Amino acid sequence: MFCILLPLAISPALVVLLIGDRRAKKLGALSLASSSYARRQYLASQSGPQEQRTALQSCLYYWSRLNGFGFLLMGFAFVLLLAPMTLNTTATGGYTNRELFLVIFNDLR
Repeated sequence: MFCILLPLAISPALVVLLIGDRRAKKLGALSLASSSYARRQYLASQSGPQEQRTALQSCLYYWSRLNGFGFLLMGFAFVLLLAPMTLNTTATGGYTNRELFLVIFNDLR
């Protein structure tokens, strides 16, 4: 069941990533010709000396760069979508169980 549901659940995220990849290639922000090391060295030489960040500042920087809150929201959405299908096997009566029906109904609302 997961081999059918998981691709369907992840497909919106994949579409967004593919659109972002296409836009990055059009803008020239994504270049496969230069390595990431060479690109970092070039950008470091253009920007001047770097300031040292504390561990908290680094965590907050990467949290915002990687959109950590968005990852959490997408993760919870996938869990809420797939949890009722998983609970179906252990619930007494399967989908006819009222409690499981309420979980599915609340997910779709």
